[in-house]
Amino acid sequence: MTEHAVLPDRSDSQAWLLAQAAALRRAAALRPNLPIAIDWEGIAEKLEAEAAAERNELKSRLLVLCEHLAKLAYVPMVDRRNGWQRTVREQRDRIGFLFEESPSLRRRVEEQLDRLWSKARREVLAQYKVRDLPKRCPWTVEQILAEDWWPPVPEGLEEEVAAPA
Repeated sequence: MTEHAVLPDRSDSQAWLLAQAAALRRAAALRPNLPIAIDWEGIAEKLEAEAAAERNELKSRLLVLCEHLAKLAYVPMVDRRNGWQRTVREQRDRIGFLFEESPSLRRRVEEQLDRLWSKARREVLAQYKVRDLPKRCPWTVEQILAEDWWPPVPEGLEEEVAAPA
């Protein structure tokens, strides 16, 4: 009796790409007797590379998002805030688009947060003289990704800074 695997829905690009790569490798192992040459391993590698590119884009966008949230919360500069807020909104939007294409990427955010915060923290410290920038991310994943959440304004700027729109 032939065993049929249940494939992930195509609405989750990440899961589908990885499942297809695994299926191609299983098919290649069976050595199908086809009249045409198919580079099974090469196709599987391309699918995995596409899935890896999605994961890398997510990491990159999360890194930029964490860096700009840290600037908003810990760098006391009024004149730069609008640009940082614009960057935060853009990264949140783009991450949302990634989640629409590949919902399974969402679970990777929690796994990556500490490492990405560490890199974002290092970048903020290299650019600005900031004290009290925590070693661990002070916010939850839900806060970081929420469209309507913003970190607290640095002490002393409360009256100068309007809440972001």
